[in-house]
Amino acid sequence: MAETDDARLLEETREHLIGKGIVVDPRLRGFYVHDAEVHEETGVSGRSPRSPYRAREPRIGLMPELIQEYKHQVQSLSGVRYTVLAYGEVSSDGNWEGWLEFRPTSDADSILHTGRETRQPDRKALAYWASGLEAIYLEGAFARAIRVDGR
Repeated sequence: MAETDDARLLEETREHLIGKGIVVDPRLRGFYVHDAEVHEETGVSGRSPRSPYRAREPRIGLMPELIQEYKHQVQSLSGVRYTVLAYGEVSSDGNWEGWLEFRPTSDADSILHTGRETRQPDRKALAYWASGLEAIYLEGAFARAIRVDGR
């Protein structure tokens, strides 16, 4: 039953987007809208200033894929440890964009993201990029994610 509802919702969404003049890849199996709200107070697209997520350009596409989870954890100045994950998704031009996510190992803090860290021609190239990141790169990316979050 749920699969039928999901298929119906997907088709309705596809028809709605096509009706708005948005090109929809027929191979698309699912949709998500990523940070697609505009805030009255700032006029900026993205999540509210208090959100744990960095504002990203609004877009509709495939769900992001987990590319790699790293053994190396990073730690904030307040002592909170974070697990580091590399994510990627296909962009509208068919290339893959990759970014890093930092998840706290406890509920003590919020999830942090970097902006786009890389752009690769395919998923295999993105996975290769992610596999070569060393601890020093992850630490630097964590510092960037903290700056973006305003901490």
